Amino acid sequence: MSGGNGRVDPCLKLSVGCSVMVSEYKDLDKQVVKGVRGKFVGLELKPGVSLTEEIWSGYKVYTVDSVDVHRIICERLKEKKEDPMQYFSLTTKKFSVQVQIPLHGRNNVTLSDMELTQFPINLDQATTGHKLQGVTRSYLVVADYNYSENWVYVAMSRVRTSNGLFLFKKLNRSKCNGPSNALLREIELLENIEQHTLRRLQINGHFPTDIDVSQGIISTIRNAKRMNTSPVQVSNKRQKSRAHVRSTSTTNITPQETFYEWLILNNLIPVTDEDFEYTPGNCLYDSVAYLHPVWKSKGKHLRSATIKWAREQLLKVDSIWTRLILETFELSKQDKEVTYGLSNYVEYLDYIEDPKVYATTFDLYMLSHFLQTGIEIYSTTSNSNLINGENTYQPNRLFSNGFEEVITMLYTPKMFHNKTIIKKY
Repeated sequence: MSGGNGRVDPCLKLSVGCSVMVSEYKDLDKQVVKGVRGKFVGLELKPGVSLTEEIWSGYKVYTVDSVDVHRIICERLKEKKEDPMQYFSLTTKKFSVQVQIPLHGRNNVTLSDMELTQFPINLDQATTGHKLQGVTRSYLVVADYNYSENWVYVAMSRVRTSNGLFLFKKLNRSKCNGPSNALLREIELLENIEQHTLRRLQINGHFPTDIDVSQGIISTIRNAKRMNTSPVQVSNKRQKSRAHVRSTSTTNITPQETFYEWLILNNLIPVTDEDFEYTPGNCLYDSVAYLHPVWKSKGKHLRSATIKWAREQLLKVDSIWTRLILETFELSKQDKEVTYGLSNYVEYLDYIEDPKVYATTFDLYMLSHFLQTGIEIYSTTSNSNLINGENTYQPNRLFSNGFEEVITMLYTPKMFHNKTIIKKY
């Protein structure tokens, strides 16, 4: 029994050598805590107690009440083959529970303040994909699949070799989802930061300049170690490869990489998707809310409040903002990516109430005036300008109207994704 809610198994079925996992237990001195895995070795009965022979489902088994067992003995699972053999023992533990017994119909009989005496241990013959994270197994039998994000990869990459992987069912590849957009964005950001860092080290003479840092951090560091350990014993083929890298490493920098480097050098740090949660489609509102003290972590509420504010503005006959937004919408009708092909601005407000609908330029107009905050947006496709011999970038769009406070955003067109940029001084 784990915690206060869950299924109570009335019988713990053990056999010598079966895999077990400690559940609710904590003995720091003996290093036996929840999650420790091992093998069942045997049990020690209390004085005057003996096992009872019974027939269960046609099999002869030996049974005993948990209150008659002094302790059960387990062999701790070795992390390495050369580790010495270690044992640990567990005594019973009392659990206070509330039991609901179903009757005919929908009525239940509730028994409160019940007390159970059980061993804090579970069989570990089977597990879930979630619990397998970070675990390495020699053999793994997959009985069924969960086609949610990254589950198939996590489960099937737990074995050391493919020879140890056994599948009960054929994998439906059409249901397998690739890496999530959030994961791809995070990988892209980390790679850019790593590559920019290595380039700065090259410029300052702290990293070899004849290494192509655009390869990625893993291959870059690996090649650097090889070059440092055996600079003389390099084959002709490797020398040609190194000469090729030296001649192209300074020309492999893409415009997007140069842009990210400029952001970092100017203390403009894009917030990663691990720093805050966003809803696909609502990333603009979530990102703005991330830096706003009133709307912190309330992107959907900010969206609703902004739309409500815009509707109220439409009722004001003398509103300059209303006149400008309506005129702009009429002029933009041909651009269906901005207006979603809707006939008027009122229909647009109704349509974007769904947080899964991606925001457009009109949302930026609304947000800026509703919050009385300027919004400047850089894009990964921004073009640089040469000023005093250095590349510099300007926001692609600026919605300020003279507001003192300004929020800086980064837009990735390929993913239709907005994220916040933090200015660090």
